Amino acid sequence: MRVVDVSAENSYVFMNPMQAQADGKDKIRVTIMILNQNGLGVLGKKPVIGVDPRVTVNRVQDTTNSLGEAIFEFSTTTPGQYSIEVTVDNINIPQKSMLSFHG
Repeated sequence: MRVVDVSAENSYVFMNPMQAQADGKDKIRVTIMILNQNGLGVLGKKPVIGVDPRVTVNRVQDTTNSLGEAIFEFSTTTPGQYSIEVTVDNINIPQKSMLSFHG
């Protein structure tokens, strides 16, 4: 059986904090875990982030490390909720994540 590099079902996204001020300075840190079908991290992958253009993306670590971890920070000056879409190697990570910024 062939081991696929990226498993959409095993990969996931988490964020901290869950919400932030929409002041352009406060940030929500998003960690993307890219895992294979055995649940192990995949090294050297560059997740592609889809998000509303009103949200600024800071690529803290845009290529996965040996744990499969990539880190991004998001900020905005426009209050609202913004969904994030993540793809890796043209594979969509199905988990829906929502950034929440308040005024």
